[in-house]
Amino acid sequence: MYKRSHYLRAALQGWHRRINIAQRKTCTERTEFIVASQGANMMRKATEVVMLLVMIFSAGKAAEQSTSCTNGWSCFFSSYYKYIATPLPWIEAELYCQRQIPGGHLASLHSVEENDFILNLCNRNIIWIGASDSYKDRSFLWTDGSSLDFVNWSSGEPNNFQGVREACATFNQFPNGAWNDFKCPEKLPFVCKVSSTSCLTNQMIG
Repeated sequence: MYKRSHYLRAALQGWHRRINIAQRKTCTERTEFIVASQGANMMRKATEVVMLLVMIFSAGKAAEQSTSCTNGWSCFFSSYYKYIATPLPWIEAELYCQRQIPGGHLASLHSVEENDFILNLCNRNIIWIGASDSYKDRSFLWTDGSSLDFVNWSSGEPNNFQGVREACATFNQFPNGAWNDFKCPEKLPFVCKVSSTSCLTNQMIG
């Protein structure tokens, strides 16, 4: 009788130990699952935040370049440009730019970087730019009144070729965006430019 009771008590104790171990294991696994789930949620939320920031940054960068300027205008630093493919004489092209937007003129250029930007904007076509020596031969001025602090004349230009008065400047009539003096009544495409510290979306005309 004693032996049976002893064996029964030992069996019950062993059974309880197995239950406790199983409960502890289940609790540990549940805790690990909760921690893992919380970690996954935190990682998912962090990923969503990063993706949102990337989207905002990308949108901001696009706005800084050209998408913030509508109606075909493109931004470069603090100025805005529009390529006009319709050929016009130089003076009509200048008047067209002035009518497009307040402060608009044929493009003036002030650096190698801006020269390269215009070259890409006009698709490497020959265009009018805003320099003219109509007032005094060989004394070119920009129509927007800015200083002539950068030039990119082709070799031997300006020269009034064959003695013909050439009072207006072209762009890319020679390779790589080089400038040339040319007869003002000729019709060419052109680029308009306006300088501003803010986007011109609400000021576009036409």
